[in-house]
Amino acid sequence: TTQSAKAASNQVSTLSGQGGAGEFTNPRGISVAPSGEVFIADTDSYSIKKIATNGVISVFATTTVKVDGNTEQSFCSVYARDSDDIWASNCNNTKVYRYSRGSLIKTYTVTRPYTSTNGNAFDWGGGLVVDGYGGIFLSDEGNHVILRIDSLTGTTTVHAGTPGATGGNSDADKGLLNLPRGLALDSKNNLFVADTW
Repeated sequence: TTQSAKAASNQVSTLSGQGGAGEFTNPRGISVAPSGEVFIADTDSYSIKKIATNGVISVFATTTVKVDGNTEQSFCSVYARDSDDIWASNCNNTKVYRYSRGSLIKTYTVTRPYTSTNGNAFDWGGGLVVDGYGGIFLSDEGNHVILRIDSLTGTTTVHAGTPGATGGNSDADKGLLNLPRGLALDSKNNLFVADTW
């Protein structure tokens, strides 16, 4: 395929952005399915876009455009467990959506188990993964925590960090986070956090 050929040759190129469905407007979260398909949370177009392995770009899902133009309810993160199991979250971490074979099959409402210290729970991209044990993980950047939503009960808990508290890399505070953003899982369901600050 086009993508695998570029990867095999270590070629750096522009994969997309050439116009039409391939034009992006503030892309944030990105996830690659095991099949090689790429899914992008394209925030300002209120959509998730898919790049097929042959390079064809299409709109996978859309959400309602707000009249005031704000994008808090748009997509900011996306996670592809496989090409038929796609998850996405909105930018203020109030909703998580699950798609199966292109159809929306479930919406989770996220209820934070703490009072926000900054008035929001934004995650502006990359902070969504789903493990093999029924856990949905979200980055809450402003409150410096990782949330876990139980996919069976919908219950939200703090998985890592302390709401409103920030830390560095010393032994005393390495369990604290400071603007956590990107999340990733390895094959053993270990969670990795890009802790920005």
